[in-house]
Amino acid sequence: MRNVAIGIACLTVTATINAQEAKSMFIMKDGKATNIVAVSEVDSIILRNSSIYEVGVVINGVRWATRNLGEGGNFVENPEDLGAMYQWGRKTDGHENRTSPNYPTNDYSVENGVVSGMALDANGQVKGEHAAYGKFIKQNADPRDWRSPQDGSLWNTGTEAAPLITANDPCPCGWRLPTRTEWNSLNAAGSVWGSTPAGRTFGSGENTLFLPATGTRKSNGELDFAGTYGNYWSSTPTGTSAHNLHFSNSAVQSSSFSQRALGFAVRCVEDTNTISVAIEGSTIICENDSSATLFAILDPVGANVTYQWYLNGVEIENAVASTLSIAHLEPSSTSYIFYVEITAIESGCRIISEYHAVNVMQIPVVDIVADKSEISAGETVILTANITGEPPMTYQWYANGEIIPNANDPIWYANPLITTTFTFTATQDDSGCVAHSNAVTVTVTVSVPDINNNTDVITIFPNPCNSFTTIRFYEAVPQSNIVLYNMRGQKVREIEFSGTEYVLERGELPTGGYVLQINSSKSLKYWKIIFE
Repeated sequence: MRNVAIGIACLTVTATINAQEAKSMFIMKDGKATNIVAVSEVDSIILRNSSIYEVGVVINGVRWATRNLGEGGNFVENPEDLGAMYQWGRKTDGHENRTSPNYPTNDYSVENGVVSGMALDANGQVKGEHAAYGKFIKQNADPRDWRSPQDGSLWNTGTEAAPLITANDPCPCGWRLPTRTEWNSLNAAGSVWGSTPAGRTFGSGENTLFLPATGTRKSNGELDFAGTYGNYWSSTPTGTSAHNLHFSNSAVQSSSFSQRALGFAVRCVEDTNTISVAIEGSTIICENDSSATLFAILDPVGANVTYQWYLNGVEIENAVASTLSIAHLEPSSTSYIFYVEITAIESGCRIISEYHAVNVMQIPVVDIVADKSEISAGETVILTANITGEPPMTYQWYANGEIIPNANDPIWYANPLITTTFTFTATQDDSGCVAHSNAVTVTVTVSVPDINNNTDVITIFPNPCNSFTTIRFYEAVPQSNIVLYNMRGQKVREIEFSGTEYVLERGELPTGGYVLQINSSKSLKYWKIIFE
């Protein structure tokens, strides 16, 4: 189970939902209250226009709302409530109220108030400034449609098998008008008539659905047959009419059809094509991380939407792309809470991602010092790193930008043979944040002597060399200590030797320069060797 608390406008709703059953939560549109629908896996919150909690019931593979649609695109409070009466293809604008005024005159006279041309907006609906807006449009002349020319795609721009919701669909987001096929599927589950309240119950066992006998609003605006007949629109047009469910106490017709100017009830089904959005990106970032970015991931990919990002519940100005840079955030002891709201262009539904918490970690502060700034070649210098920050951390010393193997303590003893610049990093184990130190240069004032100055003592050949070199002494030497250093002053080989000749194998040593130190009872001398 998962608890989700959402606050919009002045309303906060907390819902407990099962993560195996709930895909999205559907919450409001235009400041209206909250409707939460459980579908399959929690990932988004979808905003539109219903004030009633609705989970629905599944019959023959289709999830049906358990209540009719009322005025304003809200589900009615009780399953037996009759709900609103929509003219086919019209959106919610007030005309659906069972007692809304008639147009062109507010009576039951036989008139033709068809709306056309400039009176229709881009979605094919009555413009807000037109006198017919919010009114039931009377139309008695064939083909008895409230608008001209007729448009069979007002409630479905897809197909019968794969319907696509439009902005005109009055159902809340996550729901849509059923197709004729879906009404047929419901009818196939069987039904029984009941008189108190009047209507039919479809299905059996725990999966049943009650549809009240809503009656009809006739093409002259008059309400009739409530309690006797039930009439429910589908999104499926047929010729100049549209399919609907019609039932009485004795029969059910799930593929009936009627003129589009009539007012029928609407019962919504789950819209399985709902867009969802999730945020991907780091939950822990480091101070001044210039690459820190959040990504809005759509399902399905490529859905036609607009974006708006929010931080701690406040809209971020100009944050209207699918990505959001968060590199500017300062370290904080509390999390930054982000979410992204997308608006589906076709349906007008607003979908909000789950919250994405980001913690910004303060990187450690590192200052290094050396106890000496000038030394002779091979002399020991003590390097110390002073570190402030939260442990645990991993440390690393560098010489001239290269890692010093096994140099992983705040205090390091180095024996540089050449002038060397040292640096240090401290990496927080939990966050991965890396702090870089200042640079300290240790100058070697007495350098390693060149091999050519010592030919009177030994010869080293070949040098440079590839796999081995031979060290030949002009005089036999007693027990001596031969040590090979790399140019960072690290000991890489040590040999005890006596005699006049020694073959130094390269082995696994990398390409580069090395310093050979020979310590005998007579002297301590250095030579340079290069492995190519």
